[in-house]
Amino acid sequence: MQQSNQRARGARQDLKVTPSCDTFPMHKNGDLWFFNTRDLMRAATCEHCTTLSVFHALQVPEVELRLAPEIKKQKERRAKGEDKSLPQKYGDAFELKLTEELTTSLPQGAVARPEKDGDVAQTLELMHQGVPIIYQGGLEHRAPHSVFKGKPDFLVKQGWLLEFVDGLLTARLQQEIPGPPKYIVWDAKYSSHPKPEYALQVAIYVEALDAQGLKAPNSRHGLILGNRTMMSFQEGEIVPATRIARQELEQAIARVSGSAKDSQLESFTWHCASNRDCEICEYPELCKDDREATKDLLLVAGLGKNLRAKLNAAGIQNLSELARSPLEKVPDVTKATFSKMQKQAALQLLSMETNQPEHELLEDPLLQFLPRPSAGDVFFDMEGFPYFPDGGLEYLFGNWTRDSGFTDFWAVDRAEEKQAFIQFMTWLMDRMDKHPDAHIFHYASYEKTALLKLANRHGVMGPEVRRLEQDKRLVDLYPIVTKSLRIGEPKYSIKNLERHYGFKRESEVTNASASIDEYAQWRDLVAGSIDLTLGDQEQEDLGLRAQNLYHALHDYNKEDVISTMELYDWLLTMPGAASRFGEDGKFQEDDSEENPSASALELQELEAKTARFFLPLKNWPWGESIELDIKAKVWETLAHSILFYRREDVMFWADLQIRMNQDEEAFEKDREALLISDVTQINRSEKLNKKGNLVHVVSYQANYPKESIYNPSPGDEIIIRFPIGAGLQNRNFGKVTEVAQGLITFSRDTQDPDDLFYQPDALIKFQRFLAKSKQDELNNLAERITEVWGSPSNPAPTKNSAMDLLLRRRPRLIGDGQLAQADPSNYLPALIESVGKMDNTVLAVQGPPGSGKTYLASHLIAHLLAAGKSVAVGSNSHAVVENVLKAAMEAGVNPAQIFKAKKTKDTAEYPWVTASSAGTIGKKIARANHAVLVGGTAFALSNKEVRSNHFDYLIIDEAAQFSLVDALAVSGIADNMILFGDPQQLPQVVQATHPGGLENSALGHYMGDYEILPKGMGYFVEVTRRLHPNINAPVSWLSYENKLRSHPDTNKHIIQGIAPGLYKAPINHTGNSTFSPQEVTKVIELVEKHINEVGAEEILIVAPFNAQVNAIRKALDKANHQEVAVGTVDKFQGQEGLVVIYSFTSSSSQDAPRGLGFLLDRNRMNVAISRAKSVCYLVYSTNLPKAVFSSLEDVKGISRLAGLLGMAKELD
Repeated sequence: MQQSNQRARGARQDLKVTPSCDTFPMHKNGDLWFFNTRDLMRAATCEHCTTLSVFHALQVPEVELRLAPEIKKQKERRAKGEDKSLPQKYGDAFELKLTEELTTSLPQGAVARPEKDGDVAQTLELMHQGVPIIYQGGLEHRAPHSVFKGKPDFLVKQGWLLEFVDGLLTARLQQEIPGPPKYIVWDAKYSSHPKPEYALQVAIYVEALDAQGLKAPNSRHGLILGNRTMMSFQEGEIVPATRIARQELEQAIARVSGSAKDSQLESFTWHCASNRDCEICEYPELCKDDREATKDLLLVAGLGKNLRAKLNAAGIQNLSELARSPLEKVPDVTKATFSKMQKQAALQLLSMETNQPEHELLEDPLLQFLPRPSAGDVFFDMEGFPYFPDGGLEYLFGNWTRDSGFTDFWAVDRAEEKQAFIQFMTWLMDRMDKHPDAHIFHYASYEKTALLKLANRHGVMGPEVRRLEQDKRLVDLYPIVTKSLRIGEPKYSIKNLERHYGFKRESEVTNASASIDEYAQWRDLVAGSIDLTLGDQEQEDLGLRAQNLYHALHDYNKEDVISTMELYDWLLTMPGAASRFGEDGKFQEDDSEENPSASALELQELEAKTARFFLPLKNWPWGESIELDIKAKVWETLAHSILFYRREDVMFWADLQIRMNQDEEAFEKDREALLISDVTQINRSEKLNKKGNLVHVVSYQANYPKESIYNPSPGDEIIIRFPIGAGLQNRNFGKVTEVAQGLITFSRDTQDPDDLFYQPDALIKFQRFLAKSKQDELNNLAERITEVWGSPSNPAPTKNSAMDLLLRRRPRLIGDGQLAQADPSNYLPALIESVGKMDNTVLAVQGPPGSGKTYLASHLIAHLLAAGKSVAVGSNSHAVVENVLKAAMEAGVNPAQIFKAKKTKDTAEYPWVTASSAGTIGKKIARANHAVLVGGTAFALSNKEVRSNHFDYLIIDEAAQFSLVDALAVSGIADNMILFGDPQQLPQVVQATHPGGLENSALGHYMGDYEILPKGMGYFVEVTRRLHPNINAPVSWLSYENKLRSHPDTNKHIIQGIAPGLYKAPINHTGNSTFSPQEVTKVIELVEKHINEVGAEEILIVAPFNAQVNAIRKALDKANHQEVAVGTVDKFQGQEGLVVIYSFTSSSSQDAPRGLGFLLDRNRMNVAISRAKSVCYLVYSTNLPKAVFSSLEDVKGISRLAGLLGMAKELD
């Protein structure tokens, strides 16, 4: 125990707390309703919670009687000091610590608080006095019928900057702002991850400041997070959503208080609509008890909120009704899903009635493939502490073995987490080596995910973790249970299963949530026991209490792993258990160079080769110097860039494994996979592969769901999933040959004719990562730079465009070193002048929609070639590159100077010099005796033959979609790099999250957190020649900080009979997800309104989902409007029309299959609206802007939509 005391030294946090914002609960005073931020969040999430709060405030007798036991329990907890959850306690302590840091670092008088916490009048007085930092103040915002009251953590006077220095919070005066003092809101949150309610809280404080005339103009307000980072928001990202949430709250108050209570109570549900909503409910135990008493459908294991709504609509209201329903199917639910849920409900109902553990074996169960017992088997469980700063802490690795009993590894901080991880993995790998037939059994995915996370976090044991995966040593018993047994329990957690195999717990710690609380208390008790400011007796008492808690935590984890072993033993008693062990490894990896094992092995080999690059960072003193840390991060990015392509490949196979087992609901939300049905074989043939092996090729035709998000195209390579029984899936490779509306034709290749006995049921997009040439160039780049650099502690190399890009340096220019001043009406002369002064550096051009980016690039290229400079042009796609080359020809470039290799199987004719391969193009360039222009993707520009030629400039077009790592790979082809693009339009897509920020695009990385390219780094082209001023205004607000303006010529973009601008077309519809027939009808109506005036070619229709696109296409064709274009946003980037019609499709946030983060993504809305030269219609459901927030992106998305609708005009 003494050792654990020492290891916990420094873990203690002073948990002295201050009152939270819930000091002001909802109540009514006269005609005014008072509310706080928690009330606001409830209104945005749960109608039940809000209605109950209003009833309580009105003191409705029946409600008060029902709530009395809950209120009594709350008062008892408050009296014991147990009324705050662990997150609240840590949040209060974090806020207190930040306040202490501020008061310590700033002179007296710079930081102040009102004499009474949350006093509004005293806070206003402090602000009028101009106090720089005010904490524990109070703000209120009055509306005609409601008053918000809350306590912002910090109010910071405009001109002062809040920042972390050496890890501690402080502030400094940046500049004195003339006039009356104005303030910015900062709220402290212990969580390292922002939540939607945090943004709402900041926004309502901003509204309160604004109402008092004390809001700092043109400022960003934000959050101080538990990982000691700061996140700021534009007002437009959060305030509109908060206004909607407040409106929802006020409407709920009016609805409840303005009608008969008896009639409302008759239909009132005494529990939240979903389990998740109980996180913000005032009375979660009431919800739980009532949900169980009424047998709510959410008690059925695996039945979620969306399915519950569909069953309710079909007249099935509770578990009993589902179990006994005579129906075989309900609308919008597959027969298989309904049958599965009905059988689950029936078994749970039986268990309730018999009060016995009920379970039944499924047909063809997965437990047939359960590994057989080994003397070396390990039963494994981890415990985590989510409130540890910056991502939580894995504090206990617990293991049970039949020969040695319990073995545990503990941690109390980040350094010990790494050590415990290494010790555990070393112990585990030694045991696996000694017992080749042994496995590691765990329950649910937490352990596997945590091991991968720890390997990435600490950069250790990665090969060992992957080896466990490759050798299939890690065995998750959860899917074996769910695909083998039906259990009469509301959850398939191991604790719900224990009564089925007779396991009884004795530990004082009862569940994972309790273990988190107990671990937090143990850390504090241990720290107290070694606190020399306390008396000896007090230290001893704290030490004894800590020891008792330590043993309780130890025993809880020990019981977890023993229970896992007994679950495994119980499963072995089932008929057929382990009878087919080993047969489940039959995945085809014969004739393909791309497979999980090969990818993981290549990554492992590459990691070994590049390990030396990471050595200078091994004991880096992070946090001691910002300047040194920046250089270390760049060094780290260079090192990790070498691993990028292999990591992407490995992540693809990891994602594929998930898709191989995902259910119907997951496919509905998947952008790269779809289910198929009614599969019909139409042709069969044979061929020899490159190895001379016989391959069977079968063609099929199949239906796919109209609501599918995945949009396959002819020629796409795919992976074909097919079930082989026992819940297992196998796969073949294939290719899409034809796609019609809801009908797809594809080919399937296999060397094993037995595969063809199994019918395909899903198609998954296949992505190849054959990146050898790019990989070689990244290796060379890292070698060259690190050799010159020597160490990240040395000055970073200069005169290298890749280093300038990584370090976000301003362009290094010969002469005066200054960018030429641009004329907003013509940027070309300034751009040509500045590019001519580039000295082995990087320069960016941010071109918003219609700003003439391609014109600038092509005419710059023409000037450079005329000056005898050779240029390489790169982008993600051949089409983009060829567009630039064509524009260069129009700008006067001789086609004989232009070189580009054709893409595979391209038979088209081009006016420039072509060849079938990049290598041949490189040789042709070598024979040229003049300046040349070469175009290609990153693959071509990394080709050795192409790179053997010298180029003065590399131009990357659509650089916001061109990955940073690709930019590094091709950077060596030229002396200078010029990035053309716009991060506010469609971004690049990567498979994995990479260390060092490598998942970013080239331009996205260079611009950092800026949305507008800073002056001095290049040019932000602030004039659009496409958007009429009335269309530009919302686009500029949405994406360009109101800095984008229209060229005078855009005033000519006029349509007879309608004023230019944004128009809203609201439609009342519900239950629509990826297809809305109501919006299809409206779209056709708007097309027919304009088609005779502007012509079909000037109308573009945009929708977010393929199902809606297909439905609109069908309706257009039926109406004889075949020439009108319709597609997703991705199809239309770079195009324009006088009229754009944007159909949002989904009825509400709950109906959006990928959530509002996708549907209301700023970049996608920007691209859609900015296609319009004159008029844009927003066709949407009246329920879509309503405030239901599950993420921060939801808050931002609703705010953006609300802001746009606020600028839009009503239709006549």
